[in-house]
Amino acid sequence: MQKLLPLLLIILLIGFGGYYFYSNHNLKSGSQSSASPIALPQGGVCDSETMTCSDGTVLHKTGINCSYPPCASDSASSSAIPKADSFTISGTLICLPHKNSSGPQTMECALGLKGDDGNNYGLNDPGWKYLMGVGNGTRIQISGKLTKKADLKYDSAGVIEIGSLVTSDK
Repeated sequence: MQKLLPLLLIILLIGFGGYYFYSNHNLKSGSQSSASPIALPQGGVCDSETMTCSDGTVLHKTGINCSYPPCASDSASSSAIPKADSFTISGTLICLPHKNSSGPQTMECALGLKGDDGNNYGLNDPGWKYLMGVGNGTRIQISGKLTKKADLKYDSAGVIEIGSLVTSDK
């Protein structure tokens, strides 16, 4: 019986391996096509991520490029946040506050800017080219590109892709 068990395991492994190979080969060659194919967006299936607009509307990715449709509130001029490819703003380097502060909180710090205009902004600094060595609470002036988008986790009016940063002693 002890000599029969290893032989039985080998036969089972060969059987499962053959089934796996046969199933995948038939799917790839298209010989198992009794149902019509499912039409997918050109880029594949859109993921289930959502975006919340400033008015609270939740949007899902759609279309061939799996992109979010524009927020209705963004087309209205209800916000004083500038939309520009290049702009300059001064403020204080902060940890962005969480939108939901009820319940347990983590200790991570998403660096942001508390602008002199009263808005919080997320900061995009790939490779830490500008923010390395700049401490929290430091007064800074940033020039860069602002992308206005909703952030589900942090209180921010958009993200600034930093083009230049100057510390100030105001």
